[in-house]
Amino acid sequence: MLLQTVKQIVEWVVPNLKVEDACMEHLIEDVDEPFLLGPRTDNELADYDAGFKAGGDGRELDDTETLAWQRGWAEAQEY
Repeated sequence: MLLQTVKQIVEWVVPNLKVEDACMEHLIEDVDEPFLLGPRTDNELADYDAGFKAGGDGRELDDTETLAWQRGWAEAQEY
């Protein structure tokens, strides 16, 4: 489910790109690695936390939010 969500996000951000036509490792970071293990800015951490809370509270995925927020939301779905 997480990979499908990431695929949808990438294709939404770059409309003419189909993930199957590109090498994923050059487009997005390793989605198997927890977001918080990589280096993050304070804003990314705040957005991630807000997305995680929203996901945990049962809110819908909001594709107008930052990728950090969406990643937090997606990781909350795994719990």
